[in-house]
Parts: sequence; structure tokens; C-alpha cells
Amino acid sequence: MLVFLLLSLVSLTVSYEVSVEHFQQWAFDHGKTYVSGTVRAMRTMIWLDNAEFVKQKNAENNGATFKLNQYADLTHEEYKAMLSPVTDHAITKATKDMIALALPPWVNIPKTMDWRDQKAVTPVKNQGSCGSCYSFSTTGALEGACAIKTGTLKSFSEQQIMDCSWNYGNNGCNGGMFDRAFYYIMEQGGIDSEAAYPYTMKESDKCKYDAKSKAGQVTNYYYVKQEDEDALTAVLALKGPVAIAINAGQRDFQFYNSGVYDNPACDASLNHGVLAIGYGTDSDSGKDYFLVKNSWGTQWGLDGYIKMRRNKDNQCGIATYPSIPEC
Repeated sequence: MLVFLLLSLVSLTVSYEVSVEHFQQWAFDHGKTYVSGTVRAMRTMIWLDNAEFVKQKNAENNGATFKLNQYADLTHEEYKAMLSPVTDHAITKATKDMIALALPPWVNIPKTMDWRDQKAVTPVKNQGSCGSCYSFSTTGALEGACAIKTGTLKSFSEQQIMDCSWNYGNNGCNGGMFDRAFYYIMEQGGIDSEAAYPYTMKESDKCKYDAKSKAGQVTNYYYVKQEDEDALTAVLALKGPVAIAINAGQRDFQFYNSGVYDNPACDASLNHGVLAIGYGTDSDSGKDYFLVKNSWGTQWGLDGYIKMRRNKDNQCGIATYPSIPEC
């Protein structure tokens, strides 16, 4: 096996000498180390295959660009294994447990919105190798709600949600639901600050919540009308950042860099919790988009954000399961 891998690498080096050199630079830039030469050879070949895919996607010139980010040495199957599928049953149960958010129909909706401009969005965070995306959606939505209410932006603890909401149906590093996290915080009576209860990228069954460090609370939470992009747009305009679930499982999503992500093949097979913080129309492509904050650090996407296609048949399920808390 080792001989085969090394011979394959030699062949690739002859054909893609510059790309192999780029892999070495990429590995250095991203702090990548490998346990053996065999593993490094395998990851090099995966990287080269992904490099060809990214090159092809960029050549399509459909309004988005793609890049070799921190996930470039993963196969698409390995990347998808990082995601946490959300079942239809879980969504149905959640919306039954929550109150539907009612909005006045006569309010004018601005053409664009970005809650970062209103200081209602904390800097991009990084969940790392832990499947805790739901906890970042939860804190992001609550950080926004509390900032809008109080005028002070605080960062809340994802680790508390991971450690303390097991009995509410969440599963630490193995996925969860932001509505269950909202319910936990509401019943518990608060959530600690990020500084008081920092993120460790691993789960624990020992809850360390300290009410003395309470930084925010949930007084209620609501669901937004499902599969209705106009409703999601209105809530973003009038209420604040919204916790949403999307399908992040497409191969091109793995390497998104900039522009409006527009993939008609991206259905509503939800597997990743993120935060919608605004919307607008892209000046280059003319495409409407939702502005979404991810939890994969600033090396991914637009410094950690993505513009996802809006007004296009609920692409990637973006309006399938939106929820917003009250602070």
C-alpha cells in the first residue's frame, strides 16, 4: 500500500509539480502535520483532487468563488461526517413546542440589513472538530437579541449549552437543536458569558453553570413561518439575527470563498446550524442573498460568513427551520 501511494505521489508530482509545492505551502500556512509519510502522501492526493475541483468551480463563474481552505485535505465524505443531520421529526416537534412569531403585515422592509452595523453580532467563532454548531446558532441569536434590547453586546457560552442541556435532547459534540437550547436557558434562568465558561471543543456531562456569572437569559422563543423566505427576511429586518439550519453538505459549500452561493442541487436536507444576520442583493451578480454567520473560523468563506441565495425556492433549506429568542 505504501509503495502504491508513493508511486502515485511521484506521478502526481510530475504532472502537478506546482500544485504539490502549493500543498506544502498550504499545509504550512494551516499548521497541518501528519503522523507519517504515508498519511501525508494520502492527504496530498486528496488535496490535489480538491484543488482540481476548486479550479473547475471557479471556472464556471456563476457569481461565487471557491478556495482551498482548512478542509482541503479532507475527502467530501470526511467533510460530511462533520455535519449533524436534523430529522423531520425533530423539526416538527420543535415547531409544535414553540410559538409562531406574528409580524404586522404593513411594516416596510428595508432593501438591505446587516446586524453587524448595529453592533448585534459578536466576532466569528470556531467550533473546531466538535459537532456543536447548534450551540453557536443559539448563542448568536441570543447575543443579538440581548444586544438589541440592552444596547450592550456580550458573548455567551456555547460550552454551557453543550455541558448542561443533555436532558433537553442535545448531545454535546454529536449535534443538537437550538430550540432545545433556548428552552434549557429559559428554564435554567440564564447563560454564562464566554469568558466565565469558555469553549473547550469537547463535551462534558458535568455542568459548571454559575448563576453569579449570568450574562444573558431567554424569556421566550419563537419559530418563524417555515419555508417562507419573505417571513425570514421580515424577521431579520424587524427583530434581529435568527438561528437557522441549512444543508451544508454540498462539496462546493466545503470550499466557499466569496460571492453568492447559488446551488440549485442543494436541497433541504438540514445538517448544520448557523446564524442569519442580514440580507441584501449582490451588486456584482444581482442575486438576492441572506447573510449568514458560520462557526468555522475566519479562514472559511467571507471571513467566516457566507452569502446564501435568497428568493430561490428555499435553497439549502435556509427557511425551513428558523427560530428566534427573546432576551
